[in-house]
Amino acid sequence: MALLFCDSFDHYTTNAQLATKWGNGNFNINSAWGRNGTAGIGTGEDRSSRWTKSGTGVDTIIVGFANNFISGTPNTRLNLYEDATLHIYLYPNAGSLKWQVYRGDGTLLGTSSPSFAFGIYDYIELKVKIHDTTGTVDLRVNNVSVLSLTGQDTRNGGTSGLINAVLISSIDYGSVSRLDDFYVCDTSGSRNNDFLGDVRIQAIFPSATGNSSQWTANGAATNRECVDEITPNDDTDYISSSTATQKDTYVFGDVTPTSGTVKAVQHVLYARKDDAGTRTIRPVIRHSTTDYTVGAGTNISITYAMIKDISETNPGTSTDWTISDVNNAEFGVELVA
Repeated sequence: MALLFCDSFDHYTTNAQLATKWGNGNFNINSAWGRNGTAGIGTGEDRSSRWTKSGTGVDTIIVGFANNFISGTPNTRLNLYEDATLHIYLYPNAGSLKWQVYRGDGTLLGTSSPSFAFGIYDYIELKVKIHDTTGTVDLRVNNVSVLSLTGQDTRNGGTSGLINAVLISSIDYGSVSRLDDFYVCDTSGSRNNDFLGDVRIQAIFPSATGNSSQWTANGAATNRECVDEITPNDDTDYISSSTATQKDTYVFGDVTPTSGTVKAVQHVLYARKDDAGTRTIRPVIRHSTTDYTVGAGTNISITYAMIKDISETNPGTSTDWTISDVNNAEFGVELVA
């Protein structure tokens, strides 16, 4: 597994919903702010959203996002953390209109070669290796290298010298910036372990009942009607189950492009339990006539949260996803225990 996280920002409209997927998501959400007619996040205030990696951190990380400076002082900042220790941050210089990379103690490591412009989306990708002497920094804008550093001290203390959290922030009041199509990778595995390039991340939603409807519909006539909202409506309508191995699968709307490469599929299950004890769920992929479960499952809490699992290959073919694979598959959920 190399793709660790991605977000299209298309499946929520409030900061509270954003926080169910990010550790402290509090950017503003707007359906008209993204690229390609999709939602994006933006702010004119002091805001931040933090994604935290589960398990052990990594010494090398790649982060990509679409960025658009609208007005005021350029204020998008990308921060790479080890717990509370800030190792590296990327920040736009308001005077030169160039990106700059700093160690967490404020030491400038390098400045990008070209300037950026206002009012357009650029795709920004930062790859950093954390090390006391052999650290590296690579910055790309719109698939073009604009900064490459080797032999750097990129470690700002910490205990392990590993990155386990990514924070995007905006710190200047009165300034407006927007972001979209966000991803995080590490260098493990054989897929998605380097720059992904200028990617589009698209959310698709249930459009019809699938092969399995074993969970119980609550608040709506059919199981699909309980889960087809673009933004979750919590307990207004939902599906429920207390029987292990029960599954619900759905036909989903097609992805918009008709050609291109699919890097991965990220499943997002929005769920909670309603009583004491352990409840574990996991995604289901139905390819052709066979159901495939994803992972061992995630224990859910009594508070709604977005459960994320990534499939970099189609389990039905054990090869890269194609657009046809995605459009013809069913996706759903299984109650593990």
